[in-house]
Amino acid sequence: MNGEPRLIDTVILVHAYTVSDDYKHHTALSLMERVWGGEEGTTTLQNLCEFFFVATRKVQKPISASAAETVVKGILTGSQWRVIDRSPETVSKNGFAFSVWRRR
Repeated sequence: MNGEPRLIDTVILVHAYTVSDDYKHHTALSLMERVWGGEEGTTTLQNLCEFFFVATRKVQKPISASAAETVVKGILTGSQWRVIDRSPETVSKNGFAFSVWRRR
């Protein structure tokens, strides 16, 4: 990677902390280990909420709520993490989204 922050979405979080597919688990876990090791990672509050719900209820081998809470709290407090939330400013700064919506 070229030093840019990694965007970690719900799927990566779920596969990193649950094991339903060994290949996906190891791939996602490798990405997470890089971020926990000091590389910058970015995710959203929505991704964290989705992760908690899916990882504790919707996968074949769910993790405990306390384990999921530990992951979420670690991300929220970790200095290598940037957690973004949607706001009017987030949407209005993204001119690309508006240009795509206008074409439809």
